[in-house]
Amino acid sequence: MDISLSRVSLHSLRADMLSALVGKLEASSKLAKEQGTKNMIKKMSAAAAVFNEAKTKEDTKDTTSTAKDYFTILKSRYTALHGCVTVGNNSGVASERKAAAAVMSKLPSTTSVFATKTDAIAKLEKVLTGLAAVPAEVFETISATRFIADMQKNLAEYHATMSKRVDVKVEKSKAAQKARLALITAVQDLLASIHYAQRCLDESETELVKAYNTVFSEIATTLKQSAAHKKTEE
Repeated sequence: MDISLSRVSLHSLRADMLSALVGKLEASSKLAKEQGTKNMIKKMSAAAAVFNEAKTKEDTKDTTSTAKDYFTILKSRYTALHGCVTVGNNSGVASERKAAAAVMSKLPSTTSVFATKTDAIAKLEKVLTGLAAVPAEVFETISATRFIADMQKNLAEYHATMSKRVDVKVEKSKAAQKARLALITAVQDLLASIHYAQRCLDESETELVKAYNTVFSEIATTLKQSAAHKKTEE
C-alpha cells in the first residue's frame, strides 16, 4: 500500500487548505514507525510553523484579515489536537487511552468551537481554560503538548495584534511564498520517505499510509465541494 494524493495538487492548494492539510497530517504522525519518516515529519512541522508565521505577517493588512488568518491557524491546531486524542484513544496502549480519555472529556468538537468566526476565539479560550486543569504529562503522553502551546501563543499574538487595531499595510515580501514552497517540499520529502519504507522496508508504514490517504481523501472532497459551491454562485 502506498500514498494516494486523491487528486490533490499541493502546489494548487490555497494557503488555508495547505495549513489544514498539514495539520491533519501532523495529527496522524504518531503512527509513524521508521526514524526516517519521523525525521521528515519533524521537518514538515518546522516548515509549517514558518509558513503559518510568514503567511500571517504578510496577510495582516487590517483587523478583518488578521482575524481570518488566526481563525484558520487556530482551527488547524485544534484539529491536530483532536487528531492526537483520536490516535491515542485507538492506540491500544493503556496509558495513551487513559490520557486521551482525560482530554476528550474536556474537548468539544472542532465544528462546535469554530462554527463562526465571531465567537470562535472566546469558545477556544474557554476550552483551553478547562484543559489547563489537565496535568501536562497527559498531553505529553499523546504527543499533544506542542498543539496546546501553539494555540496559547497564537491567541496571545491575536490579542496583541487586534488591540493595536492594525490597519497599516505590511510591507510585501516573498517570505510567505518562500515558506510555502519550503513547506510543500517538506511534505513531498515526507511522502518520498514513506514510499521508501513501503517499497524497501516491508511496508512498515502501512498504518500511517492508511491515515494519510484518509486525510488526502478528505481534502479532495472539500476541494470538490468548494469548487461546486463556487460554480453554483457563478
